[in-house]
Amino acid sequence: KKILYDNVKTVVLARLGKDIRFNPKFMEFAGVYLFEPRLCNPGRGNEKGKVESGIKYIRSNFLSGRKIKIAWPDIQCDAYHWRNETANVRIHGTTRERPIDRFEKEKPFLMGLPSADYNASIVRVVKANSQALIHFDGNTYSVPWTLAYKPLLIKASSHEIRIFKDRKQVAVHKRNYERGMVIENPKHYEGLLATKKKAFFCKMKDSFLKLGDSAKEYLLGMIK
Repeated sequence: KKILYDNVKTVVLARLGKDIRFNPKFMEFAGVYLFEPRLCNPGRGNEKGKVESGIKYIRSNFLSGRKIKIAWPDIQCDAYHWRNETANVRIHGTTRERPIDRFEKEKPFLMGLPSADYNASIVRVVKANSQALIHFDGNTYSVPWTLAYKPLLIKASSHEIRIFKDRKQVAVHKRNYERGMVIENPKHYEGLLATKKKAFFCKMKDSFLKLGDSAKEYLLGMIK
């Protein structure tokens, strides 16, 4: 029912003694899963150690020697295997039990999870550039060419990027975890070439007609 956290910005925005201002997004998350967050007291290293020991174990065991640029879905798959085959079957240093056995004992006292997962999407307002591309997390993603220079809304989950204009979804891409990549959908540029050609010929026609009445008569003769 209660979970102990360090004083990180994702959990607490400001703290002065006992006065705490929690991150609203985090409190929304806590409300969905029905737990009460507790914070380590500043300067109490023994409390902070309890929080960090789990992270230290993951870094030294699971992440040690692993390529940083590996795709997130691959990390998830490997993490599930590591959790089931390594972390959950070792003898825990404090309880002197395997976590998988301890979990079975604690199950009757645990609450069930909500039927729907919490929506942890990153929401961000962006603006498409002249090439109808938006920037997110080190990469660029295409949107329909008619939306160049337009303000757009991004909703990014762990596996996909959804892009909206006036609450209407206008593009969706698989999220890329590399850097400097350009992810494009060819359909986003359909009709662009034809429009540019039409604009080019209209401009040529206007420039030609400015030469005088004889140019107009010549053009009409060509059409006939």
